[in-house]
Amino acid sequence: SAATKFNAKLYKNDATPRGILKIPTLLQPEAKEVARKEWQRVNAGESIAIVDAGLDYQSISMPLKDAEFVESMKFNKAQIASIFKVPLHKINELDRATFSNIEHQSIEYVKNTLQPWIVS
Repeated sequence: SAATKFNAKLYKNDATPRGILKIPTLLQPEAKEVARKEWQRVNAGESIAIVDAGLDYQSISMPLKDAEFVESMKFNKAQIASIFKVPLHKINELDRATFSNIEHQSIEYVKNTLQPWIVS
């Protein structure tokens, strides 16, 4: 559930990680607002970010590699497939697939999942 929420939030923000701009001096509120608006404009895809005046960008989000994001999404696919009794190759999870085992999984799917519904 947490991985799904993280995934939705990440893509809602166009996969842009959260971060802060650091500066060694104190900024006036007006200057902070100008910097914030410019940063939002740049991260909306309108331009290329140029960090000047001693600003330094620091990411405050966890890197996706550390979160093992991709693996958690594969686990979700496997969970959903097992709940609905659907072979992984039917939902395009082909990491360990070969022609031979997909053929047998398709036969088992028809025998064990579809046939009881069709025959009844």
